[in-house]
Amino acid sequence: MPTEFHGTTKPAQLEIQGEMSFAHVSDLHAAMLTACDAVEELVISLDKVTSIDAAGLQLLFAACRYAEKSKKVVRIVPGAAAERLERILEFTGLTSPVCVVGDTPQ
Repeated sequence: MPTEFHGTTKPAQLEIQGEMSFAHVSDLHAAMLTACDAVEELVISLDKVTSIDAAGLQLLFAACRYAEKSKKVVRIVPGAAAERLERILEFTGLTSPVCVVGDTPQ
């Protein structure tokens, strides 16, 4: 699962590419924790995410909770993946994680 971390930008950015699925959630979780621990403010871009399953959605909730507990600022920006995020939220019956911003599902 490719990710790109730009820690020198303000705010720092983590770009996720490809599938946010059960097969990749462990690697993504590690990348998110590393990025979050390295900076005070992090934007996680889902713009290049091609699919999201329930495990990927759970990871987004975990990122929001981790940031809150760590007293960090994390914003998840769905971008082009907004429709994919909306579909998995509808499927699970959940509402969007609190730190998702931008073009978010209702």
